[in-house]
Amino acid sequence: MKSILKPFGVLAALGCLWPGAAVQAQAVTDTLVSTEPGYRRVLMEEFTGMHCQNCPAGHKTANEIQEAYGDYCHVINIHAGNLATPYPGQTDLRSAYGEALATQAGVTGIPSVSVNRHLFSSAQTAWAMTGPDTWFDYVDEVAGMETYVNVGAEATIDWQSRELDVTVQLYYTGDAPEEGNRIHVAVVQDNVEGYQIGSEANPDQVLENGNYLHQHVLRDLLTGLEGDLVETVAAGTLLQRTYSKVLPESLNQLPMEIMDLQVVVFVSEAEGEVMDACQAPVCFVNGPEYVFRMSAFGQLARNTCDNLVRLAFDLENRNPEDRPVENVTFLLSTPQGQEHECTFAVEAWDEAGMARVETDAVPVDETGVEDTLFVQVVAVNGQALSMRQEAVAVPVLKEYVTLDEPDVVLDVWQDRWGSEINWSWTDENGNVLEQVDSYPDLEASGTEQHTYNLEMSLGCNVFVIRDLMHDGINNGMGEGRLQLSDAAGEVILENDGTYTDSLVWLLRYSPVGNEPLAGMGTEMDLRLFPNPASASSEVSLAFHLEVPVALQVSVWTADGRQVLDFGSRAYPAGRNVVALPVERLDSGIYLVLLQGDGHRSVARLVVR
Repeated sequence: MKSILKPFGVLAALGCLWPGAAVQAQAVTDTLVSTEPGYRRVLMEEFTGMHCQNCPAGHKTANEIQEAYGDYCHVINIHAGNLATPYPGQTDLRSAYGEALATQAGVTGIPSVSVNRHLFSSAQTAWAMTGPDTWFDYVDEVAGMETYVNVGAEATIDWQSRELDVTVQLYYTGDAPEEGNRIHVAVVQDNVEGYQIGSEANPDQVLENGNYLHQHVLRDLLTGLEGDLVETVAAGTLLQRTYSKVLPESLNQLPMEIMDLQVVVFVSEAEGEVMDACQAPVCFVNGPEYVFRMSAFGQLARNTCDNLVRLAFDLENRNPEDRPVENVTFLLSTPQGQEHECTFAVEAWDEAGMARVETDAVPVDETGVEDTLFVQVVAVNGQALSMRQEAVAVPVLKEYVTLDEPDVVLDVWQDRWGSEINWSWTDENGNVLEQVDSYPDLEASGTEQHTYNLEMSLGCNVFVIRDLMHDGINNGMGEGRLQLSDAAGEVILENDGTYTDSLVWLLRYSPVGNEPLAGMGTEMDLRLFPNPASASSEVSLAFHLEVPVALQVSVWTADGRQVLDFGSRAYPAGRNVVALPVERLDSGIYLVLLQGDGHRSVARLVVR
């Protein structure tokens, strides 16, 4: 899965009031707002839709503007209109206020944006403006305008009750207009996975599965469409109000993930023009001792024929500065109960409170199919947490092929540009068994077949083919492809040549084959006892023969390494019992192989 480059978890959004929310004037205890005259901070209300081909380009421009202005610019994505209507099965990103806001802004096409609801010329009759290439200019102009009122805010979310409380302060450096002002409090949500046409124009928000990670999505207006009226006040006035609401588990069938919510507050004049805006920092109460958000998960390449994988992800520190985080311990677990802890030492948090984590290699339950790892923070600064956030489920895949015969045939059909192709075949220690540095170019577009008889080494074998131009070997200059077969001609692996820069195949050679994943052979009624065994146990291997035969007894690890070889000897017909020196084995899972003269059977041994 693709890493999202931009730290969206710290971006801002829009604001307004909800009927029935608690609204009150209060005595001011802590000053949240500047008392110095200043310039307006920017509010970008971006009108968009999932079926709008050009909207991802608008998202990209708005993100670039917000990144350039930082805390002085706040973005809200408002999904409204026909192009925001989801098809069956698609995520619904609309809010209860989207259509009214679009009408209010005079939206005639998307993508469009309203910058502080300002009219930039006498000819302009609507706030909403199309043409993302002009948005930077409008933002620059608004950012240079003075304001007579400053806004500041802070928010808390109760982890247990889901109650959101937002405290807003206004300080007037000049007199308010006769019509007064209105306070708006908006709740927006980041990291909403869903559909988006034209997503290739904004690749930073495209996930590996092809979905789009929507940001700044308007979910609710705590102060309704019109906002909360502030009567006319004089310069030097400091005013405080609080707005509260219990957040539902979902709105419009879209979950409200409290870890991804942001609160944006702005103050407007009666006719709508926005005089200042801010993002309210969100703190959590009645929850875990430490709060983090994990996102942008990716599986790191690990060319080993085993069930081990590594993860990388973004970790956002959502804790106050007076609670420093020096290291974080994660528990990675599987559906069948395998657990592994790894500790990440924080060298530094970036300005957005983010750090990139890479885990140790940890086991999954199954190979060859998609599995799951659950990732959870269990300790901070070496101290175990008494209350934890829920684990995040991450899909993973570890895939390789196991063969019980060493001989394979590799066929490479090159395209015209053979000089761009090179490949290598290495054993698990990195020793090159076979390689090709390049092929001659063909005179015209087409293919040429190259065949190689290869012998695998015991353990993991890694085949890597690369293309210097990063467009594979099936790109219109010949339909190149790859195929790997066993000695009998049965196809094991194949690829149509449409990989980009490289393709990796993992093949494990073990005489015991894939028996760890299948039922044990019963040809000779092979049995081990006691099983499981301890290092002090006397383990016996019992089997039955119809006729006398010479057999070899050997012991292998589950990933295909031979650890004991007892040689070959003749055994009589009937029941036979062989003693195995378990004290020479570490704890783990082993495969006992009995084979010779057309006979073959495997039994699994567990040593504790």
